[in-house]
Amino acid sequence: MTTPLFISVIALLQSDLIKDKVLKPAAVVFRSSNITSVAALRSNSWIVLFFGTGTGLLNKLVVDVSLRPGCPTVLYSSNEDQHILPRMLFTPVHHTDIYMALGNQMIRVPVAQCGVYQTLRDCWSALDPFCGWCVSQSRCSFQHDCSSSDWVSVPGTSQQREIISVHMKRSTNGQDITVTASPNLNSGIHFSCALEKCDSPGPSSCSCILSSESFPAEGLSLSVIITVQRETLIKDVRLENCSAIRGGPPSVLCMECFSAGCVWSLSGDACTWRTASTEDNVTTQDVCRNLTPGQNLTTPEILSVTPDEVSIHGRNGAVIKGRNLESVTKISHQHYLCSSKLKHQTLHSLPIMHQELNPCLVL
Repeated sequence: MTTPLFISVIALLQSDLIKDKVLKPAAVVFRSSNITSVAALRSNSWIVLFFGTGTGLLNKLVVDVSLRPGCPTVLYSSNEDQHILPRMLFTPVHHTDIYMALGNQMIRVPVAQCGVYQTLRDCWSALDPFCGWCVSQSRCSFQHDCSSSDWVSVPGTSQQREIISVHMKRSTNGQDITVTASPNLNSGIHFSCALEKCDSPGPSSCSCILSSESFPAEGLSLSVIITVQRETLIKDVRLENCSAIRGGPPSVLCMECFSAGCVWSLSGDACTWRTASTEDNVTTQDVCRNLTPGQNLTTPEILSVTPDEVSIHGRNGAVIKGRNLESVTKISHQHYLCSSKLKHQTLHSLPIMHQELNPCLVL
């Protein structure tokens, strides 16, 4: 279900009398000096924003329930750099199209292109709240176009997450590691789950119990199989041994620790397993940023970035070459925060960093 949102901009003059009443944004989700029009829809727990610009672009931005933005996409681009007029309207009832005035033209643009996604995984991975996989028809569609109740869509908490999540936790006695897999699907969807290459099933079909003593230091591979009626999703998972993540600068190990699904122990200054008492709201930034002060770090020097041009829509692979890159844990690119998947290598004594430039989060 989609619902139009009415957006108003209130300008407050800051003075001594109203100093304490100045409105502040709950979150900055998009920043541009060239916006000429704004419209919004609510789709279940998502907010979808549409921005018209002075150069004839119509941008779309999805925001989840925690006000975290996704990557902006361009729905329409004018060939003549004409600015989009302020008022934009949606088609009645299902709001599948948006009308905008451009010069002396009225243009109708679909709010989503669900039909371009051919599989359940691709449909879900688009992270478009308008699109879901209609199981009975085996196609990606708007919800009102699906006659079945099994319309698999993205829940409002799944921004920038994978369709299948895998978590590891150690038991209170420290002897067992429980691996649990779960699909990030909207509520009400019935599915079955199985873990292959698991010798000791856990309390549910989506879990597996491993011995912490016999857990290989080099890690362990498992396969997760999720079935939704006739649709099957398979994910090969590489589980890292949390206790084996050692031998490097603490700031780098801390990032690697969280990426592996483990937690960093400040008391022991080491990577360790998650337990039932571990707080789920502890993030990488909360812990790892405190490890940098006090270290004898050398200023990083970037010698080259390949390629030197990237898309504004993110998901760009890049190779950064330079010196003193071993302790780098975060990169920004032209006012945007890149994703934190860093891979350090050394080639001919020159440190190389592989970084996925994903300029979607505004600093």
